[in-house]
Amino acid sequence: MLHYQYTEHDVVFTLPYRGDELYLVGTFSNWQKQVAFKFEKNGNGFVLRKTRTELNKIGNSGYIEYCLWGDDASQPLPFNNEYPAGYYFNSQSF
Repeated sequence: MLHYQYTEHDVVFTLPYRGDELYLVGTFSNWQKQVAFKFEKNGNGFVLRKTRTELNKIGNSGYIEYCLWGDDASQPLPFNNEYPAGYYFNSQSF
């Protein structure tokens, strides 16, 4: 399960996930996989640190919208198996 934590100016995402490459894509990356939003391997999972300013791009829902992109599977990873494949929307604003 994806977790995020606020620091003074940053948001730190952590995810226990087995795979080779993982990206955060969303309104802030124009829904494109970008090196700037690539998670780094950290122990048994991945971590990504971004400034709040880098992520503060509101989508059509009125919130920041994002999904996790698993490069191994070349598709978005579901946060919840009951959600359909595709984009998942955050219910909180950074």
